[in-house]
Amino acid sequence: MADVCKFIGRIFEFQDEVTNGVLRQKLYDEWGERGTLETTTRRITLTLKEMDILFCETRTRYSLKKQIVINEHIINFILSVAMRIDGKSYYSFSDINAFSILFPFEYRVSKEQLMIDDRFVINTFGGELTISIKG
Repeated sequence: MADVCKFIGRIFEFQDEVTNGVLRQKLYDEWGERGTLETTTRRITLTLKEMDILFCETRTRYSLKKQIVINEHIINFILSVAMRIDGKSYYSFSDINAFSILFPFEYRVSKEQLMIDDRFVINTFGGELTISIKG
């Protein structure tokens, strides 16, 4: 489900709506044509609809209902979870502010809030600020 949500997030970066057909085609491009993808795509979009993240324009056309998060503790928590799910060793500061897997959430991160949170390690790599999760 995390991969599918990442694809949905990427689609919403460029479009205001997503359809099951567009999502299914993106999944076919990434994973190849599999018989289960059509059913899986529909079930995931219906689940996100039930969670009040997507709302239906028509039967298979969905728009995003942004979830605004302003509490720094919650933002840090969802970032740490997203970083663990995604599995990379480190992220640039710009990556942290634009996680496609966190597509329903609208949030802002400051360097200071990450520095005071014990879950994160801040370094520079190649002259760029990088963030990683502690051990």
